[in-house]
Amino acid sequence: MANNDEFILEEEDYYALKITKTILHKLLKRFDLSPLKIIGIGNFLYALERLPLKTEGVNSYVELSYTAGNEIFHESKTFGFRIEEEIFEIEVSGYVHDEFVGGDGIRYPGWYIEADGGRDTEADLVVLEEELSEFLNMGINVSVDDYSEIKYEIE
Repeated sequence: MANNDEFILEEEDYYALKITKTILHKLLKRFDLSPLKIIGIGNFLYALERLPLKTEGVNSYVELSYTAGNEIFHESKTFGFRIEEEIFEIEVSGYVHDEFVGGDGIRYPGWYIEADGGRDTEADLVVLEEELSEFLNMGINVSVDDYSEIKYEIE
């Protein structure tokens, strides 16, 4: 049983964390990111490495998005990764728009865990990992929102 300073993690959660860590490292290696994006991803990785321990002050979100199509029909897909002091999340969403029919947002199963054990973990992690690997080769946009105020522990 975890204490108040730790997330309550199950075995599959560690696989979701591994997928996230791998994707973030690939972003750092493959993309020409701004210094602020690199710092944000670094804060995310720092907190990720410490899990199941909570990281006070972490507040980082990394989003990968891709849009294809034209004015008549286009679709987009987004993978979002969030880590906060009490939350870890992988969210997957999309949007389809047809000029004649209109548009509709789509939410796919994701992975959401709260430090106290609350969870919504419906994603098939093997499929998610495969989709993310393919997604990195599609000319994606990478955005990072980081509002972390971490007091780093020196190792």
